Amino acid sequence: MTKNKTPVLGAEGPLEDWRAWRCLLACAPDVGPVAHQKILRFCTGEGLELGDLLASARLPRRLKGLLGARAACSVRDLIRNRQDLARRLRVLLNSGVGVLLDDDGDYPQILTTTLGEKAPRVLFYRGRLELLSERMVGIVGARRAAIPAIAATEDLAAMLAGEGHCIISGNADGVDRAAHAAALRAGGRTVFVAPVGIASFRHHREMRTLVGAENSLVISHAPPFSGWRTRWAFMRNSTVAALCQILVAVQSGEKSGTVFTATEALRMGRPVFAGSFSPVVKGNAGNAVLIRKGALALPILNGEPSVSPDHLKLMARPAARRKTQRSLLDSEPAE
Repeated sequence: MTKNKTPVLGAEGPLEDWRAWRCLLACAPDVGPVAHQKILRFCTGEGLELGDLLASARLPRRLKGLLGARAACSVRDLIRNRQDLARRLRVLLNSGVGVLLDDDGDYPQILTTTLGEKAPRVLFYRGRLELLSERMVGIVGARRAAIPAIAATEDLAAMLAGEGHCIISGNADGVDRAAHAAALRAGGRTVFVAPVGIASFRHHREMRTLVGAENSLVISHAPPFSGWRTRWAFMRNSTVAALCQILVAVQSGEKSGTVFTATEALRMGRPVFAGSFSPVVKGNAGNAVLIRKGALALPILNGEPSVSPDHLKLMARPAARRKTQRSLLDSEPAE
């Protein structure tokens, strides 16, 4: 099997190499990372090229059993529509979208380390790929964020960007988008983790005046032509948690994507900060949950984050153990 760096995707004609066929497989909406890997292993075990499998008339019975009904149906649809999908994929990749396979040298191996078999097998991206190797701080929070939460997000993102940190978030309304924009306005850099396919991703109108080829990167684990799905949103959250070295949950509801992201980050051993507001804001019960789980309270007074020397020392470290977080938490008042 030939694994060239760039897929062979000319203006027309058949897909010719391993990378191109893997890109095509990634277009199947119900073939997630686990099913994708099962297909690759099946091909290896049977001595098949992936291209031969996807160009065949039908799926082998044993592979159907391995994949399950939904994923098998998705692959059958892919096989039926492969010529149209290949054409659309060529147009997309020729427009400046790049591809990372999980065995590429540039692929962030921290995803494999932390997410295991659920790590994305294929990442589509647009922008400055080198940002994935920078030290990243995740800033996430409520979509319907309180005014003090937005103010604190903007202050924090601008400060961290000014100190050379790259800000990573999920591009949702509210806190996420405020963090992206504030980092860029401060002359910093940001990574957008999209919960939609890269072909479906569109920057918000305000963001279009701020993003450039050197200061931003968009990555997507979703099938490139897919719209929003709950499963892509949760994978987006896990990806943010895995790629950041530190996570800040500015404001969160008790049952929210922010709590999921921060809980994932805690599980991965990341230092996690949770905004604790004075005066108290509505819709922040999730942060109290996170503090009980081991997150460090980040005091926010009248919309201004109070970043102590201990916080800055923790932010300067490559990593911090849960014990360190708890010892710092003991020294910080929390609501």
